[in-house]
Amino acid sequence: MTPDTRLPRFLHALRRRLALALLIGIVQPAPASDNAIRDLLDRADNALRSDADVARGLALEALGKLDAAPDADLELRARVVLCDALIETDAAGAERQLAAGRAALKAATSRAYEADLLNCEGELRSIAGDTPAALRLFERALAIAERNDRPDAAAESLLRRGELRSRNGDLAAAMGDLRRSLLLFDSVGRQSAAGDALNSIANLYSRLGDDTEAAAAYENLLRRLDPDKSLRDYAVIVHNLGRVKEAAGDWPAARREYELALDLSRRVGNSRIVGYALRGLAAVRLADHQPDSALDLLDEAAAQLRKAPDNWLDAQILLQRGLVLQALHRPAEALTALEAATVELERSGALFPRATAHMARAQIHAELAQWQAAYENTLRAKAITENVLRSQIDQRYAILKVEHDTASREHENALLLRERAAIENSLQQERRANRFKLVAIVLTGILAATLGTILLRLRRSAARMQLLAMTDELTGLPNRRAVLERLDRILGKPSDKPCSVLIADIDHFKLINDGWGHLVGDEVLKTLALLLRSGVREPMALGRLGGEEFLVVLPETGLAAAHQVAERLRLQVAALDTRGLCDDRQLTMSIGVAVGLPGRCSASELLSEADTALYVAKAAGRNRVHPSPAPTTPEPMATPG
Repeated sequence: MTPDTRLPRFLHALRRRLALALLIGIVQPAPASDNAIRDLLDRADNALRSDADVARGLALEALGKLDAAPDADLELRARVVLCDALIETDAAGAERQLAAGRAALKAATSRAYEADLLNCEGELRSIAGDTPAALRLFERALAIAERNDRPDAAAESLLRRGELRSRNGDLAAAMGDLRRSLLLFDSVGRQSAAGDALNSIANLYSRLGDDTEAAAAYENLLRRLDPDKSLRDYAVIVHNLGRVKEAAGDWPAARREYELALDLSRRVGNSRIVGYALRGLAAVRLADHQPDSALDLLDEAAAQLRKAPDNWLDAQILLQRGLVLQALHRPAEALTALEAATVELERSGALFPRATAHMARAQIHAELAQWQAAYENTLRAKAITENVLRSQIDQRYAILKVEHDTASREHENALLLRERAAIENSLQQERRANRFKLVAIVLTGILAATLGTILLRLRRSAARMQLLAMTDELTGLPNRRAVLERLDRILGKPSDKPCSVLIADIDHFKLINDGWGHLVGDEVLKTLALLLRSGVREPMALGRLGGEEFLVVLPETGLAAAHQVAERLRLQVAALDTRGLCDDRQLTMSIGVAVGLPGRCSASELLSEADTALYVAKAAGRNRVHPSPAPTTPEPMATPG
């Protein structure tokens, strides 16, 4: 179960709110002026992603009408639109709208739009480079949106938090946020915003180093978009496609995408996207050995940056400027730019660009015969690169667990291929770093030791992933495959000592999910898993078969002893206090018991007998243990408490 299961509750709540609004409208129609203002604000919301100027004009018109008929709730909506419309071009103006929105919130009758206000504030802090503050604001916005049944605002919070997490390298968590955001946007019919979520997912693939997947995602998005209706979005995606081509070293394709992004962003009048496109074209010119032309483009990008401040763009321009000045053999200026870029990149948490900056500084120091500084920067670049590569491998594993419930053979093969590609990439980075090891034997030894450490950690990472493949993600118990393999091993060795199995199933678990939600259902499963784990000791084995079913394997245990173990577990479950999870509902469990001789029966036969016994226990009223075959002297069965 994932947080996405909140989606149906959002939809039901949204329908209730719409029905209530319709009923109120029938009984007491809203004033015509209020309807006109709401219409203006609805149009402004729809225009935000395609034309911020139009959205700003509509919101200002709504505020003008509110002067004659003040309404704090409608004013709050208008301030939110203005904050979002100004955020990319006038940060100071957006801050003023944010302050006015807070004032309106104090007088508002509903706090439904507080989440939108927090989302805008979080975006402002993100642009200013204050990542921790931005993440805290998006967390608050998400909680408020969910509490007020605002799936659209919740989707915005998830989208912005996911983009920030992706930029900072927390890719698995980012993928979870972006997938949830996409589902919510689709559920409320906001296709343009859903496109933004898909674009962010493509960015995430790019950060994983999967340029092929990222490029395919961007090209698919471009085919879905109409440039005439979503010119800004189109420009952003074209620019992002250019970044993928740049990272892959496909300079002709990168030039084509950046030039198109520059043309589109100038048509839409967005200074930030213009600055990003100019930075990309400067990288292309540098690759074409035209550093003078590249420097002119960076000066123009810096001028755009002054119109729309953006710390992330500032860091990229400084980094590119340092690389260009290095090519122009202006080492002092290049070092100044690269040092400033490093400071900004450290604030933003970007890793690969920092490695590039340190490597360029190492080259310049080496050219100036400043060996100590060259060595220190090389080590920093190498440490960052290795950290990114290790993180990419771990994040890929984590993302696969987010997107898939089981680790199939095909997934394992894909992981091995990706791991091999990451190792090859790491080796390539190692060879590149070695070119700067001019201090000889000592530095070479350090590099060899570091490479050995990388390989050891990669092997440990593979071992951890193998363990995860045998573990149930929700409860932490061995999963179906793990516990069945254990049973197969026991039954595969002929013995005259019997082996028993218990199949335990929570009674009426569907009622818990339906009545209290899947999140509570998950907590019940985890609580029960802890209880069973405490009552099952070696050489017994415990695992989750799936859903609400658990399997206990008791080697060298006869039917009577197995029946006693099952009865003890049943009574412990019935005694659980679950009032903190599902009010006064008592949790009970039915258990089927079966026994067989190793070497004379298979796991499937033994499980089939236990499953049949479980069925009988359920049919007999639940909260009981039933053996197969039944013992000659039936044991007393307790009734539900």
